[in-house]
Amino acid sequence: MLPALDRYQNYISEQLQGENDFDLFSIFSRPEPLTPPEGRIYSDGQGRFIFSLTDEPESHWQPVEPRELVQRLGSMDADQRTRFWEEVQLDGRVTARALRQVASQAERELAFLVTRKPYSMEVLAKIRDYRVMLGLQYLRSLGRAAGLTSRLEPVLSFPLGSNVVTLLEAVRMYETMVRGNLLEPVRPVVEEPEEDADEISSEGLAIIERIETSDGKVIYRQDMTPDRVYDDRVSAAVDHIMQNTVTYGTGRQAWNTVRLHSRDPQQEEELKALDMPVPMLGKTGTANQFRNAAFLGYVPVLAGDGQSVMQLDGGYTVGVYVGYDENLPMVRGTTHVTGSFGALPIWSRMASSILDHEQVGDRIDPVDLTFNGLGLRYPATGQLFVPVDPDQGGTVIPGRGARDGQVPPPAPVILTYGRVMDRGHFEPDRFFRPFWKNGVRNR
Repeated sequence: MLPALDRYQNYISEQLQGENDFDLFSIFSRPEPLTPPEGRIYSDGQGRFIFSLTDEPESHWQPVEPRELVQRLGSMDADQRTRFWEEVQLDGRVTARALRQVASQAERELAFLVTRKPYSMEVLAKIRDYRVMLGLQYLRSLGRAAGLTSRLEPVLSFPLGSNVVTLLEAVRMYETMVRGNLLEPVRPVVEEPEEDADEISSEGLAIIERIETSDGKVIYRQDMTPDRVYDDRVSAAVDHIMQNTVTYGTGRQAWNTVRLHSRDPQQEEELKALDMPVPMLGKTGTANQFRNAAFLGYVPVLAGDGQSVMQLDGGYTVGVYVGYDENLPMVRGTTHVTGSFGALPIWSRMASSILDHEQVGDRIDPVDLTFNGLGLRYPATGQLFVPVDPDQGGTVIPGRGARDGQVPPPAPVILTYGRVMDRGHFEPDRFFRPFWKNGVRNR
């Protein structure tokens, strides 16, 4: 569009020059009128001028006739005219000056790249398609490292859920993300395997605690080995994002309904009076056209008898999936089944059952709970809790600094890493670490 604007500018400049060169005898020469070039100048009514080639301008754009533009520019000096054309917006989106700067930078980078080897990283890193391809391949490798065994296609729709995995795979992946480790079951040694015996599945062994004969003899007991996938700081940051999802986001139904209970009537009454939410982690998922919905989450456990804080270590990963076998949309009238509507209520009931099974309500101290609340303790990784504004998309509140510790305060915060500078300004650190640097084994 810049060449079209340049032609239009030349057209106006020639008319302006003609106005300045006018004399009495010029009326007898009658030069051929200039042909208007493609495009038109508009005014948005707020002092901005727009150049566009469209035949359907925005409703609030007012056309500026060439004669009017010549009169306006005629009252300016040379510098003012130059600034006028530089500030003209192309289709109302970007100024001519900004686009020229981008074009100039692109030319400089191209001149640099043509002197390098075509397939060097200096060149490939500048190519968007290469970066996208590399990111998709990284995502596939990360999925395998986190416990996914289904084939993952490196397609652009990957983030939209175009790949298919089993619910068990998804739960194992979520557990790996929360804990940082993939727990791999040790395969039992079969001394004389049958020729047609099926291969022992790691997924199957992951959900089998033990196998006993009819007379009570244990012939298999689960033995898990941890394989580090995520850095501790990455896991902590992601875990807190998922905790905020339950506290403030699409998982809030669990925050509002899951409560502690006790078999002791007096303790049950005290817990009921406190109506204390339980800190949990989770994320909803809804497929296109509401064909299926899911909620994957993590239920922490009590850090110890008599305490009023939960911990991630020893917790439970729970996944719920709802959908038709025929993959039909879950829509009836105005009702659309989403992850929070269809899967989360089931998940919440399962979470409540887990807390009852762990007897958290019986083991906790209601007095301590009254004063301290029920928090979730994170591993000590040097994290800071930074105040954010939930009404502004979770943006950091300027000048509020940050708070260190292992238990998030009962206010909207994010868990991250960095330093508090002068006047409470928070300066974040880059702490991303590729998973393959954590010692994960190849799969």
